[in-house]
Amino acid sequence: MPSMGFVEEFKKFISRGSLLDLAVGIMVGGAFNSIIQSFVKDILTPVVAIFTGKAKLGEWTAVFDLPSVTGQGEATQIVLSYGRFLQTVLDFLILSLVVFTIIKAFNRLKDKAEDPKNAQAPTPKDIQLLSEIRDLLARPKE
Repeated sequence: MPSMGFVEEFKKFISRGSLLDLAVGIMVGGAFNSIIQSFVKDILTPVVAIFTGKAKLGEWTAVFDLPSVTGQGEATQIVLSYGRFLQTVLDFLILSLVVFTIIKAFNRLKDKAEDPKNAQAPTPKDIQLLSEIRDLLARPKE
């Protein structure tokens, strides 16, 4: 069996459905991430600023002045940017909550569709046709 050329092998790889689904998922995920970031930056952060008096959560810092080790020279400043960390955690929690809500709604719809109570009951005509088919199959072969 001759081996496929590189181009044919690449065409086969790229045309697989799961790869295309993954590409679409990445594109939608990127757009979704932009929406979440805008929600946090443009809506949630101003609400937080109302209660804290600081405009941007990402700019919250703590500054520590450390004396030099040798006792000579200037003190060293260490800046702890805990606001960026809190902003990242907040972004993650909001994104996780939205994804959880979407998955929960999807699973609820899926469970509802698979529920035997929602299955269509056979009609009298269906039962009659199935009975005729059963009788035809049960007849001895001639």
